[in-house]
Amino acid sequence: MKKNEFYVFLPGFIILLITSLCSILMFVFATTMNDFTWEILGFIAFFMLVILPLGLLLWIIIVMMCKIRIDETGISRIRFGKVIRKFLWEDITEIKCISPSSITTWLFFATKSLDGYGVTMARLSKHTIYLVLNDTIKNSIKEYCKNEALIKNI
Repeated sequence: MKKNEFYVFLPGFIILLITSLCSILMFVFATTMNDFTWEILGFIAFFMLVILPLGLLLWIIIVMMCKIRIDETGISRIRFGKVIRKFLWEDITEIKCISPSSITTWLFFATKSLDGYGVTMARLSKHTIYLVLNDTIKNSIKEYCKNEALIKNI
């Protein structure tokens, strides 16, 4: 079976990884200084420079580092090697592009209509698989999806 796998949003993961590591390193260097006191400022610094970046890093690993596989049978979302969601091409009722900004265009594969949905609501829906659109993904969809009505919106 021929397949193509893509990450949901790889640049976002890289940016947040670098930001998280820099924040944690800043906290470590700040605590090794002799005049650092653990008053309220220490707790705020600990939250801002350790807890928040680790939470963001965990969120980005769980949500954005999923692989999306597009093949002859359909599209599937894979996290840590396990298929979480799989839609057959026959089950997909809508392929929709949503551009919340000029930076990215999100592509949604839905088994139910996305009319009236914004990016956040569409991403939270159990009836969608989403990823950031690029030319390689467009070509894969056009290669595997045989329903012309679905791919006319991309």
